[in-house]
Amino acid sequence: VAICSIFLLQCEKRESAYKFEVMSAGAPCTGYYSVNGEKFKAFDVSTLMEGSSYYYDYEKELESPSTVLIHVNSIASNVASSITVYVYVNDDLVENQTFTPVSSTTTTGTVLSISGEVKHSFDESTKAD
Repeated sequence: VAICSIFLLQCEKRESAYKFEVMSAGAPCTGYYSVNGEKFKAFDVSTLMEGSSYYYDYEKELESPSTVLIHVNSIASNVASSITVYVYVNDDLVENQTFTPVSSTTTTGTVLSISGEVKHSFDESTKAD
């Protein structure tokens, strides 16, 4: 019985100690990220948070990162009112940054957009236990 218990404990899925989360207010957004300088991977923040009709959320667990670079943007007729990026280690917030719309004039008129980037290095003070 003891052997079976140990085996079952080892088979449990362990959550990663590292993750980032993106929250978009008012509209979906897109982005991409790179861990440890590797190839970029795209993501969409298009799922409404549970119980909300205004906030969109995306969460990604990371495996043993030294660095993570996260780029977000919202360029559309229905631009988000803000986009916030959160970086966690062991569920502790180690960095967050909020980006808000800026306007630019093009040949077709004024366009609102959000673009932002967070780069976090996991040094000894932010390493997982």
